[in-house]
Amino acid sequence: MLFSYSARDEHGKLVAGKIKAPSKETAVSLLQGRGYVVLSLEEVERKSFFERIFEFLESVKKKDLLVFWRQFGVLLASGVPIDRSLKSLYRQTKNPILKEVLYEIISDVEGGSSLSTAFGKHPHIFSDFFINLLRAAEISGKVEDTVNYIASYLEKEVAFSKKIFNALIYPATVILLFLAVIIVMVLFVFPQLSEFFITSQIKLPWITQFFLKTGEFLLEWGLGVLLILIFGLFFLLNYIRTEEGKAIWSEIQLKLPIFGKIFRRSALLKFCQGVAVLIKGGISLPTAIEMGGKITSNVIYQEIASEIAEGVRRGESFSALVASYPEYFEEITATMIAIGEQTGRLDSLLEKLAKFYEEEIDAVLSTLSELIQPIIIVILGVFVGILIVSILWPIYNLVQSL
Repeated sequence: MLFSYSARDEHGKLVAGKIKAPSKETAVSLLQGRGYVVLSLEEVERKSFFERIFEFLESVKKKDLLVFWRQFGVLLASGVPIDRSLKSLYRQTKNPILKEVLYEIISDVEGGSSLSTAFGKHPHIFSDFFINLLRAAEISGKVEDTVNYIASYLEKEVAFSKKIFNALIYPATVILLFLAVIIVMVLFVFPQLSEFFITSQIKLPWITQFFLKTGEFLLEWGLGVLLILIFGLFFLLNYIRTEEGKAIWSEIQLKLPIFGKIFRRSALLKFCQGVAVLIKGGISLPTAIEMGGKITSNVIYQEIASEIAEGVRRGESFSALVASYPEYFEEITATMIAIGEQTGRLDSLLEKLAKFYEEEIDAVLSTLSELIQPIIIVILGVFVGILIVSILWPIYNLVQSL
């Protein structure tokens, strides 16, 4: 069984996370064994396949969430009470899903629920990262600052996603258009030429035979192939959402040539940025590390972060634990964290690290953007040449035989 908990450690700092245990009593005992005073403990329900699909369809874009948190921060900074701020945001929100969720949050808050509890009822919209920040803010009285932290964090996330999208949109569009051209040629052009080639009684080159056979196969079985591809993609996407699928996909991401480096630095960027924000929000370091791992959306980094968090709870050095995973954390990460521990400025050093990784990713993406266009042009040129040769070669042979 999996339980979600919030507690206070021996220093009085708020900690939150998830723990596996055969029963609720065992979970409480395990947490108390860590020296925690348990504040809340709830079982995390396992979601069915259809529930996961429903949540996916109900997702809200990061841009909409960014606008929501930014406006929420502005209203709180203006001295507007939380309940009135939420009602104002409800009236302004155009996204129907977010609007419905806000209505439920307002009802819960007016019914006496805390802000973090009300938001926590909608994990498919608001992540554990945001909920834990709000929970810590309610205790420390820094709700306004925390809401602005969340808005700034999302702002960086949206900007980073946009950079990735802009870098990939051109090659993706060109490749899709080229595939469309190949399909048209194979399905419509080559079948028309087939009769001409057969009546001419010339020996066809293997490349021409390949395209002719492919066209015949697709004309006969194309609908079946399309259905298999659709269902295959559907089940693949669903498999990637399972625990096993996430782990395999996370490992593949990090081992990809060229792009593996981008995925790894992207994970480090999110980890450093997330841990910095959580520490500033008053979350204890072990919980911040654990949550930082979850923010990366990479199962391998989540597991490593969980192990590092356990080590920090035992009193081990954060930087030394990070240095013990050289394959996943670069040397500069451990060095900067060590300086942060020595100077007591861990949050600001982590923010500088996040900025460093952001600049590194920007540099790699810029280089890729410059190189990928000529590379794609060369590759497409080769394939277009093969298509032209497959048509002209038999025609040339026919002319030669006359």
